[in-house]
Amino acid sequence: MLAAFRRVYYYVIAAGALLFTTGVLEYFFHEIVVRLGFTDTPYYPSSPDPHSLTQSLTYLLVDLIIVVPVGGLHWFLLRRDMQQEPLARGGTVRALFLALLTVGTGLTALFSLIATVINLGASFDIARAIALPLAAFLAWSLAFGLVVLEWRGTAPFQEEGAIIASVFALLGQWVLLIASVVYVAMTLQTYLQTIIAPLTACGTNGGAFNCVSDPAEPLGMTLAAGLSVGGVAAVILWRRRWGNQGLRLAEAIVGTVIGGVTVAIFLVVAARFVLDLATGNPGTAFPQSLVQSATNSTGFYPFVGPLVAGLGVLLYYFVRQWQQTDQFATIGRQSMIVVLALPFTLIFFIGASLVL
Repeated sequence: MLAAFRRVYYYVIAAGALLFTTGVLEYFFHEIVVRLGFTDTPYYPSSPDPHSLTQSLTYLLVDLIIVVPVGGLHWFLLRRDMQQEPLARGGTVRALFLALLTVGTGLTALFSLIATVINLGASFDIARAIALPLAAFLAWSLAFGLVVLEWRGTAPFQEEGAIIASVFALLGQWVLLIASVVYVAMTLQTYLQTIIAPLTACGTNGGAFNCVSDPAEPLGMTLAAGLSVGGVAAVILWRRRWGNQGLRLAEAIVGTVIGGVTVAIFLVVAARFVLDLATGNPGTAFPQSLVQSATNSTGFYPFVGPLVAGLGVLLYYFVRQWQQTDQFATIGRQSMIVVLALPFTLIFFIGASLVL
């Protein structure tokens, strides 16, 4: 028991030092990026504050003098403890902290990279637009790299450790799955708007609602969607290597729920769109053109992207669960059918109430 408390203490101090150093590096990188690419624009007419760079350098110096040595000392104590007690390499405490740090630093680095890619399509000062997400990506990717290197000293997890690693991996997988659905839907919508923009108010008024503002925007959204999908694949592979396989049913059910909710969004907006066309509600679907309404120029959530993305997620998890042959196969298939039926049942009653 005392050994477990001692390991928790070591991991808390080492992880705290890593996270604090990452925050300091993010602040420092932000100040550097802003100054390297600064341009005088109407959005940012003044130059960066010179005192902020001095402050970031002070924080970095204090971190290097105090925080890094303290964190390094506790990391050394961890390595020595694992040499004296080989079971600690695959213990529950190590699984908890490594899984938490991996998911936390990895997701932060990935979403920072996605934000950087998307902001590259901004029409104002590019350096200011990407400074914060790019700095976050550089700092958190370094932290993620150090965490990945630490996995090399890890033995196969014991049962409790494998479950913990799998739970954190599933949480990260579901977050990335939701992000992937959103980015894929936004990508499809962006390309659709780019193709039909000349047919709408975007063709004559570049400031119209939801118009594509820059040619780089569709490419940025495509890269963002690709990074999110790649993150899902990476987490699945990591969970297969370190996690527990007993949570496959939960993975499939939650994945199906995400896809079902996405399709439900499509059904709600599509039903509202049809009702607006039928009633001629001014300012929404009619008398504006069908193309303009279908591309969210009326202010409604786009329903072309969610339909494709949601159906893709539903199909993937539904087919995957139907191929299972273990003892949970029957329960899994019944659960999938119920989950698939719930969104459509809900939309049916909502639609009936609107009509009646």
